[in-house]
Amino acid sequence: KQWYQRKAPNVHCKIHLLPSNKRYKTEVLEKNSHPVFRQTISIPFQEMTLANHCLEIGAWHIGSLNRKIFLGGVRLNTSSGLYRGYVMDWMVCTCEEKEAWSIIQSRGELGIHAWHETTLALRNNFTPFSTNS
Repeated sequence: KQWYQRKAPNVHCKIHLLPSNKRYKTEVLEKNSHPVFRQTISIPFQEMTLANHCLEIGAWHIGSLNRKIFLGGVRLNTSSGLYRGYVMDWMVCTCEEKEAWSIIQSRGELGIHAWHETTLALRNNFTPFSTNS
């Protein structure tokens, strides 16, 4: 059996605003197979540049000996695949991720600072931007 079939993981999320090096982390929810993070993370940005950025949220398990295992993640962006005219793999997302990003972006343009709650499936088919943080 795999580790995740034997016991519930110790989960936390890493949030990156790409391409910057700004990183944020949530608290660790120990032994939780269905974690729900109700934590506010304030990320300062200029709304004009939001279209050129990607918000990557990755879920991680902290195992024995502080070993970190990537469980999956989402990337919220415009899904253009481009950053300043160059192809970047972190600027590609699913339709659901793009829709959530569009809502967040439109609220920012309107000056609305409110919660946006959504449920997105974690993808494990991409390499996280930073596996060392």
